[in-house]
Amino acid sequence: MGWLTPTMQDLLLEAFWETLVMVGASAAIAVACGLPLALLLQVTGPGGLRPMPWLQRPLGLLVNALRSTPFIILMVAIVPFTRLVAGTSIGTGAAIVPLALAATAFLARLFENALREVDAGVVEAARAMGASRWQIVTKVLVPEALPGLIAAVTVALVSLVGFSAMAGAIGGGGLGDLGIRFGYQRFMPEVMATVVLVLIILVQGLQSLGGLVGPPPVPPLKEARDAPPPTAAARRSRHPRPGPGAGGGQHARPLRIGVTAGPHAQVMEKVREIAARDGLVLRITEFQDYIQPNAALAAGDLDANSYQHQPFLDQQVRDRNLPLVAVGKTLIFPLGVYSRRHRALADLPAGGRIAIPNDPTNGGRALVLLAAHGAFELRAGSDFRATVADITVNPRRLRILELDAAQPPRALDEVEAATINSNYAFQAGLNPVRDSIALENADSPYANLIAVRRQDRDAAWVARLVAAYQTPEIREFAATTFQGAVVPAF
Repeated sequence: MGWLTPTMQDLLLEAFWETLVMVGASAAIAVACGLPLALLLQVTGPGGLRPMPWLQRPLGLLVNALRSTPFIILMVAIVPFTRLVAGTSIGTGAAIVPLALAATAFLARLFENALREVDAGVVEAARAMGASRWQIVTKVLVPEALPGLIAAVTVALVSLVGFSAMAGAIGGGGLGDLGIRFGYQRFMPEVMATVVLVLIILVQGLQSLGGLVGPPPVPPLKEARDAPPPTAAARRSRHPRPGPGAGGGQHARPLRIGVTAGPHAQVMEKVREIAARDGLVLRITEFQDYIQPNAALAAGDLDANSYQHQPFLDQQVRDRNLPLVAVGKTLIFPLGVYSRRHRALADLPAGGRIAIPNDPTNGGRALVLLAAHGAFELRAGSDFRATVADITVNPRRLRILELDAAQPPRALDEVEAATINSNYAFQAGLNPVRDSIALENADSPYANLIAVRRQDRDAAWVARLVAAYQTPEIREFAATTFQGAVVPAF
C-alpha cells in the first residue's frame, strides 16, 4: 500500500465527501421535485382523479426527453442554466444541477409507477366516503405507495452514484473522477481498485438503508378522512446549497486555474508551490475533456488554463468566438508513434491497424505525423484539424482506429502501431526518445501555453503566474518527473 500516501488519503477523503454531497443534495432536490411531478402525472392521466390530457401529455414528453438524454450530454448542454442556478459552471456545486435534473425525471417515472400500483378499490372507497382530491392524494395514494416510493429513492441514489462519476467533465470531482484521473489516466490500478471497492461499499450501504427505512405495506384504509398524516412528511429534506466551487464569498479569492488530468495537473501543482512564495494562491481544477476548460475560462469560472497548444486555441477562438489569448508557453508534449512489432513505419504490413487519439487536440496531429513519415498522404494543407477523411493516398490500406487518448498505450499489443502523446507514453513506461519509431521534432508548433481572457492579458497577476511557471525549478521538475518525455518551451 505504498501508493496510499497522506496526500492520496486526503484525495480519497475529499473525493468521497464530494460524492456524498453531489448524491445527497441532488437526491433531495429530485425527491422534492419528482414526487409532486409524479402526482401531477398520475392525477391528470387517464383514469386519474382529474384527467387533463392537455397537461399530462406535454409533461410526460418533457420527462421522457430528460430521461432519454445521455447524462454526459445533458451536463454539457445545460451549462448556461447551471451557471444561472449555481453561479458557476464548474465544481461540485455546479455538478449538482444536472444531477438533480436527471434524477428528477428518473424519479418522477418511478414514483408514477408506484402510485399507479395503489389498489383502485381503496381510492374508490375514499371517494365514496366523501374524501376530497387532496385528502385522497395525501392520505391514500402517498401512504399506500410509500414502500414503492422508498424503493424508487433507493434505486435513484444508486444510479446517482454512477452518474456522479461523470462529474469530472465539469470539474465536479468525486470518487469516479478520482478513479479516472489516477487509476486510468495515470496508470495507477491500485487507485482504481480502491475507488471501485469504496463505491461498492457505498452502494451496498445505500441499498441496505433503503431496506431498513422502507415500511411494511400500509393496510387498506377504511376511513380515509380520519387517516393519520403519513410519516413520509419526514422525507421532505432540506438540501444544503453548496457554495460556488471557486471560493464562496471570499473577496480576495485564489486564482482559479483549469488543467487537464495527468502531467498538466502534476506540473501545475509544482507551480502552485512556487507561486505561493510570490503571494499567489492557486486553486486548480482538473478536467477530463478539452472543451470545458476554455468554455469555463471564457465564462469567468476560471482565471486561466494550462493544457492546450496554440493551433487548438486559435481554432477554438475562431469556431466559438471565445475572447481568449495566450500569455506564455509551457511545455511541449511530443507526439510519437510506437510499435511492439516493428522498428519503422515502413515495416507496417498491408491492412495493418494504427491506433490514434480520438480527441480534437491530438487526432489530427497523429495523422499529420504519420503522413510526414510516409504512412500515407493527406489532402494538401492538412493540419491538426485533419480527419481520416483527409487521407488521399493509402497504398498499404492502413486502417486507422480512433481511441480515447489514454487508450492507445493499452492497445499496443493489438495493433501494428499507435500514436501516443508523451504524457500518456511516459505513464505507460515508454520513453519518446528511446522507444518511438517516429516522433515530432523540437520545432513542433504544438507548445502548450497558459491562456487567459483577453481583458486580463495585462493584469499584474498574469505576469506573476507566467513567471512562476517559466522557472528553472519547473524545467528541473519536468526533466526529473517525465525523464525527457516533455520539452520546456520557454
